[in-house]
Amino acid sequence: SSHSFFLTAYVGWNFKLDSTFGLTDYMNIGNSGFLYYLAPSTGLEYQQRYAAKNPAIEGAITRWYFSMDARLRFKNGKGFTRRYLGLTLFELTANYTGRKKIGSNLAIPENYTHLFKTEFSYYPLQTENFSIGLSYNNGEDPISAIELQNFWQLAFKLKLTY
Repeated sequence: SSHSFFLTAYVGWNFKLDSTFGLTDYMNIGNSGFLYYLAPSTGLEYQQRYAAKNPAIEGAITRWYFSMDARLRFKNGKGFTRRYLGLTLFELTANYTGRKKIGSNLAIPENYTHLFKTEFSYYPLQTENFSIGLSYNNGEDPISAIELQNFWQLAFKLKLTY
C-alpha cells in the first residue's frame, strides 16, 4: 500500500472521414443494424508514490500511455439510416491499455504494463437499463493500484435513474 500523486495528459482523436468511417462516435456498418466505435488515445502519466509500506516502491515514474477502445453494437431494426433508431440487443467491447516507462527512480523495476478488458453484453429487454454480461480482464493498472490479474466475470447490470 502507498499514497500517490499523479498527473495525466491524454490526447484522443475525434473525426469523421465520411458516413462510413469515424473515430469516437458510433458509425453504421451499412444498413445492417451493426454499429462500430473506435477510440484511440495516447499521452503521458507522471506518478509520485510516497508513504509506502514497502520503501522500494516509493519514488517517481513517468510513463507513455496508449489505449484503444473498440466496440461493436447490434440494434434490432432493419434498413434504418439514423444511428439512434432501433434498440440495442447486444454489444461486444474490447479495450487495450499499455504503459511504457520513460523514466523512473523506483528501486523496483517497472518497464511495461498492459491491461486488456473485453466484454459481451446482452440486453434482453432491449433497453440499456438492464444487461447480462460476460467479461474477461488480464493485466494491471498502476494508476488505479490494480495489480496483475487474470479473471472472468459474469455480471447482471441494472441502471437506476432518479
